[in-house]
Amino acid sequence: MAVKSLQHVNIRTTDVQTTVDFYQELLGMRQGERPPVRLPGAWIYCGDDPVVHIIAIDVKAGGE
Repeated sequence: MAVKSLQHVNIRTTDVQTTVDFYQELLGMRQGERPPVRLPGAWIYCGDDPVVHIIAIDVKAGGE
């Protein structure tokens, strides 16, 4: 299944790599460049557009 359009989705997760794998393997998207930001994470692209922003959270540190 390939995604044709998606815009500016933020995903908060405790497992960045598994979330990246989901978008790449199941939806045919790709991980791409991400500007330097304070929190770890990843940007997922659909074509040339960064459309999913994955942000790592630490539940133990109160990141719910």
